[in-house]
Amino acid sequence: MYLAILLAYVVLIVAIAIRGKLRFKTLLSVSVTEEKRVKRTLGNIVFGCVALLVLFVVCLLLGISFADIGLRPISFDYNIWFTVITLVLCGAILAQFIYQTVSPKHKKTVADLDNSSKSGYGKVMELLLPRTKKEKMFATVDSVTVGIYEEILARGFLLYVLQMQFPNLSIILVVLITSLLFGVGHFYQGLQGIIMTTVAGILLGFLFVVTGSLIPSILLHFFVNFSDVFTVRQENTA
Repeated sequence: MYLAILLAYVVLIVAIAIRGKLRFKTLLSVSVTEEKRVKRTLGNIVFGCVALLVLFVVCLLLGISFADIGLRPISFDYNIWFTVITLVLCGAILAQFIYQTVSPKHKKTVADLDNSSKSGYGKVMELLLPRTKKEKMFATVDSVTVGIYEEILARGFLLYVLQMQFPNLSIILVVLITSLLFGVGHFYQGLQGIIMTTVAGILLGFLFVVTGSLIPSILLHFFVNFSDVFTVRQENTA
C-alpha cells in the first residue's frame, strides 16, 4: 500500500515539474500583466487547497493521524548538537530574509525589473514578483498555502510513508530522499533551482526532525516565500 503511494507521489512530482517547465517557457514569450500574475497566483492557491483536501482524505482512509504527518507540538528529543546546528542555520536564514525584507537597498522598482538583463528562469521569476497592491495581497495568501501544503506533503506525509515502507532506513537518509524529490519537483527552475530547493528541503527536513513538529518548518517556509512580497516597491495602478 505504501509503495503504491510512493509511486503515485513520484508520478505527481514529475507531472508538476513538466507542467511548471511548460508554463515558464510560455511566460517567456508573452507579456506578463497584473491579471496574469494574479491568475497564476490564484491557481497556485486553489491547487494548494485541493492538494491538502485530497491528502487529508487519503490520511483519513488510511488511518493516518495529523500527528503522524507532523502536525503535533514541538519537542526537542533529537541529538543536542545536531539540534543546535540545525536551529542556528535556520535562524541565520530567517535573519537574512528578515534583513532583505526590511532593508531599502534590497528593494527593486518596476523599472529595475523591466530593465533587468536576466534571462531564462531568472527573468521569469522577476516578471512574476508581485508589484501592485492586489498582486501582493494574493501573493501573501499564496505564501501561506504553499508553506502549509508543501511542508505537509513533501515533509510530513512523505517522511511518514517512507518510514512505514522502509523502516530500516535512517531518518537522515529519509530526509535526503524526500528533499531530492522536492528539488526535482522544481525542475522548471533549472539545475540551480533544483540544487537550491533540494538543499532547502534538507534543512527544512532536519528542522522537522529536531523539533518533532512541522510547525517550525511551515513558518520558515512561509516567511521565505512571503519575503517576495516586499522585493518590489508597490506600483500604483490607479
